[in-house]
Amino acid sequence: MGGRRKDGRAPRSLDIDGERVERQWARRPTPIHIPDSVLRQTGKEHECAPVPVRALVPVRYAYEDLLEVEGEVVAWTPRAVLVRAVLIPGHTPQHVWVWANAVTRTQPQPASPGPDGAG
Repeated sequence: MGGRRKDGRAPRSLDIDGERVERQWARRPTPIHIPDSVLRQTGKEHECAPVPVRALVPVRYAYEDLLEVEGEVVAWTPRAVLVRAVLIPGHTPQHVWVWANAVTRTQPQPASPGPDGAG
């Protein structure tokens, strides 16, 4: 039967799959939070209104790629914001504290007018 090689290791195809999985894991988004000790120095935390503020947030990937992802600001201090964002499509949103000046506020896209001119 297939399975293991004579030396007890998994077949080479599984070794390759394992390497691929390790590479994918290394390239996953890993939010870099502002340390709690630094965050406390930025001022009093404020909760957002019932409708969160939409924003673009810089997310640093473990392998040093920097991409902007869309998220929602859910709390803030005078110098930092807590953002909820989906970092990997199809995964659960994560929360990350980032410097306020690193966030670009975005506005919802206006609705396209219908054929009769109504939005």
